[in-house]
Amino acid sequence: MIGIVAFIVALAVAVGVLGVVLWTRVDRVAVTFPGSPPGGTTFLLIGSDSRGFVKASADHDRFGSAATVTGERADVMLLVRITREGRVRVLGIPRDLLVPLPEGAPVRMTLTLLRGPQTVVDTACRSLGVGIDHVAIVHFDGLRRVVDSLGGIDVATNAPERDLVTGLSLTHAGMNHLNGDQALAYVRSRQLEQRVGTTWQPETPTALARSNRAREVLSRIGAGLQLSPTAPVDGLRRMWALSGAVTIDDHASPVV
Repeated sequence: MIGIVAFIVALAVAVGVLGVVLWTRVDRVAVTFPGSPPGGTTFLLIGSDSRGFVKASADHDRFGSAATVTGERADVMLLVRITREGRVRVLGIPRDLLVPLPEGAPVRMTLTLLRGPQTVVDTACRSLGVGIDHVAIVHFDGLRRVVDSLGGIDVATNAPERDLVTGLSLTHAGMNHLNGDQALAYVRSRQLEQRVGTTWQPETPTALARSNRAREVLSRIGAGLQLSPTAPVDGLRRMWALSGAVTIDDHASPVV
C-alpha cells in the first residue's frame, strides 16, 4: 500500500518539480468532481489502452494501431482512498462491470473512457456510490517508460506464468524482474497460464486478480520513484519519465 501512496505523491511532485519544464510535459484534463467525504482524499487511477503511441512494427504486432483500435478504453481502474491518518484503501473496478450511462443505456465500465474522463468519474460515482477528488490516467507506453527508467521492477509469482496474447513470460516461481514491456504485459494479462510440472494450465480470469496485478505494479513503481538526496539525477530522470506518462485532472497540485 505504501508504494501506491508514493506513486500518487510522485504524480503531484512531477507537477511541481522543475516548475514549468515538467508542467509542460504533464497532460491535463478538465474534470468536475463531486468530492469525497471529509477525512481523506479519493483518487481514481485509470490505465488507458489508447494505441496512439504505436509506431514501431513490434508494437503494431502486439497492440494493433490507432486506426484499427480507435479511441481509448479504461483497461484498469483503481479507486485509492488515503485518509488523513495515512491509511490506504484500494478498490479495483472490474472493466467489464455493467453500468448505466447518464442517459440510462447500459455499458461496460471500460467503455466509459471513450466518452472522456468526466464520464468515467460520473459513472463510477453514480453507480458505485463513491466520491472522487482526483483522477490520473496512465498510458500503455508511459507505464513501459517509467518502469524502464527505474531499471525494472520485481514481482512475485507462485509458479512460472505466461500470457500468449500480451506476451507475458515469467520463467520461474518466486521473484521475477520485469522490464517495461513485461510489466505492461503483466498488468494487461487476461489469459494467464501457469506451468504445473511440464504442462501449461489456464488460470480462471477474475477482476480481483487483474486489479491485484495492477496494484502490485503501481506499488513497485511508487517505491522506486521516491526521490533520494544521494541520487538527485536519477530521481529527476524518473520524474521526467513519469511526467510524460500520465494525464491528471486540472485540480491537482503539488499538495494534492
